[in-house]
Amino acid sequence: MMISPARWVAASDYPATTIPGLGMTRFSERLAELSIGRLQVDLQFEVGRGTTEILNDVSLGRTQIGDLYCAPLGSVEPIFSLASLPFVTTSIFQARSLLEIARTTYERRISQLGGRLLYVSPWPSTGLWSAVDIHSLEKFSRLRVRTYDDMSALVITAAGANAVSIPFGKIFEDLEAGRLHAVISSGDGEAGRRLQKYLPYFYNIQYATPNSFLVVNSAAYASLSSDLKAAVNQAALHTELELWGQISSRSERNRNEMIASGVSIRSDLIPEIRGVLNASARDAINGWKAATYPLGGTLLQMYLDSVNS
Repeated sequence: MMISPARWVAASDYPATTIPGLGMTRFSERLAELSIGRLQVDLQFEVGRGTTEILNDVSLGRTQIGDLYCAPLGSVEPIFSLASLPFVTTSIFQARSLLEIARTTYERRISQLGGRLLYVSPWPSTGLWSAVDIHSLEKFSRLRVRTYDDMSALVITAAGANAVSIPFGKIFEDLEAGRLHAVISSGDGEAGRRLQKYLPYFYNIQYATPNSFLVVNSAAYASLSSDLKAAVNQAALHTELELWGQISSRSERNRNEMIASGVSIRSDLIPEIRGVLNASARDAINGWKAATYPLGGTLLQMYLDSVNS
């Protein structure tokens, strides 16, 4: 008698060709192999729901797996903003160092929210995509900038521009209508190719080198047999190692595609704008440290000590 395979649903707000999207595909393929087809994952991309909505679906068991971008999770639990603090992690090496320090904390907090951390995906460093050449502070102040969490909105607003917080999947309608002028984003894969249509300038401000978490509903995981749990764990481990091994070449490929498409890549904003961004970032980080006291400041200092030693 044939036994029907168990099926999980995995949801992401991002395109399948972003590195977290590719990770979901690789994880589902690897899990199907390791479980000999007994546990399969149906993938849903660009679901039109933001990270916090997907987290809620996973916590309630409406969706078994969610791809959760770290920055918006800060509105649920501020410690998750650690990986997207402004101008703190500006390289893949630094992002990996921070993850090694904070991983146990992430796992514990995700567990408290009804989930289990499967693996962590890297993103290329986030920059500022713009419809116009930002050649002055006055020009910057006129922009409506899509930000991805409360902290990036605070930084952009304090620096003088106008922040707009909406899920990634919903920004293109606003770009088409001219309601948005700039976007903070890694612009990875298909996401970058879509942004290029509207935003021909990219400022490599290295705002952050953030993460996404692939999280499974804790009850769904607990219901598995021991051998299926082992298959899930092994598939997750293999996927994470593969993604972090690919991220540097992935970032270079994104850059080459941008150049080939005619995007004007700038190494940074003018010093006047950079100065106000740095000042607003310091204020935002101090506020975050107060909100996460004492854990946030402790983890951040451990990271800074590790990269500066």
